[in-house]
Amino acid sequence: MIKNETMIPPMANTAPLVKIAPKKVDPRNPEKYAISKTIDWESRAGKFGWEYIDTCCIYPIPFVYRNGRKFCSAAMFSIKILSNFENALNNEVHSCFKVLSYPMTQAEAKLFDEINNFHCNGYMGAYSFTPNDIMLTLEDVKELFGFVQVCYNVLVKNQTNCNGTGKVGFVKIGDISMVPYVNPGCYVTTCYVPLFYFEGENECLSSKSVVAHTWNLAYLKFCFKLQGIRPQLYEGNTCKVVKLCELQKYFPASTSFRFDWPKYDAKKFLNPPKDKKENPVILNHQMAQVTENKDYKTMILPFFGKNVRCINLRPSEFTTLVLSLGELYTLFFYNVSKEVFCYALKRSKLSLYPPNRHQMIELYRNISKPLDFLDFLVLVKDVSECIGDLKKYSGL
Repeated sequence: MIKNETMIPPMANTAPLVKIAPKKVDPRNPEKYAISKTIDWESRAGKFGWEYIDTCCIYPIPFVYRNGRKFCSAAMFSIKILSNFENALNNEVHSCFKVLSYPMTQAEAKLFDEINNFHCNGYMGAYSFTPNDIMLTLEDVKELFGFVQVCYNVLVKNQTNCNGTGKVGFVKIGDISMVPYVNPGCYVTTCYVPLFYFEGENECLSSKSVVAHTWNLAYLKFCFKLQGIRPQLYEGNTCKVVKLCELQKYFPASTSFRFDWPKYDAKKFLNPPKDKKENPVILNHQMAQVTENKDYKTMILPFFGKNVRCINLRPSEFTTLVLSLGELYTLFFYNVSKEVFCYALKRSKLSLYPPNRHQMIELYRNISKPLDFLDFLVLVKDVSECIGDLKKYSGL
């Protein structure tokens, strides 16, 4: 699914068009020029940032800079954001795309360690980054998240778009043909269909076709697999496509074009559910040992007419209390969708804290679950000050 970066050798017998005089080294800071020549000089300087990868994500992902471009840790992205999707989707989905990866330098690995330990409350636990870890560009991270989310919604939630404004879908031509489309702009006028579906009209349409590649091709491959198309027809790295509105000109005016989805077997693309009884006994023993740690305790606190379950933010310090977003959502915002709740959280600008391992075990003693956005913690004091805004932005 992810391949390593390949280095292209320089062309032989080439000379620079413009001769550039070498920079003079500042005798007061001789290492400054040497650092600036390395690809990770920004990480050596400790420069990093945060960005939301999608509107539905309430917690941003950290990134470092390399030659001005933004790169994310593949491990952090996969374990903390993609894990719920990847556990459900099998290789039939993963084989639809390829992502170029880049190995970390020592400076970049060190900076990601600092981000994990000092800037996000040990979000990755005791994970230690090394040059063996890989990075993905922030652009690919956003595209990959969007792609996997679409596949998950189609296969697991059975959410299909039938109005032509989704990222991907099918159009039924007449009463027989079902043709997939990819929609980069998410408008009806920006739907593109693969050219090889129309053998008789190839010569006429070829001049108006464009090439789909990378992520647009990944969406088409997903549709090809849903439809059961032979892999030999789409095994390349590109696919010629043509706008649906151009294609319609070659059909009689009476021909109907209707957005629809074919019947498909979602089980072919999903991993079998894990048996909860297969959890090893040693895991329960380890959890029992950790829960004996008295650094964190759950407490019941009267809060706006409800009893909420809180936990201390810092070990052995029980004056600053936090509650999980799941507790807040279940008690006060159960009448709205999670998407609306996320929107209200962003508008209210509440500070969120990822729980550490001890807090997770204390909050969910008998539950083994991956980290979800509702598990993030928020100060009780902040919620009491902003609950009016939260309800207003939620429409309550």
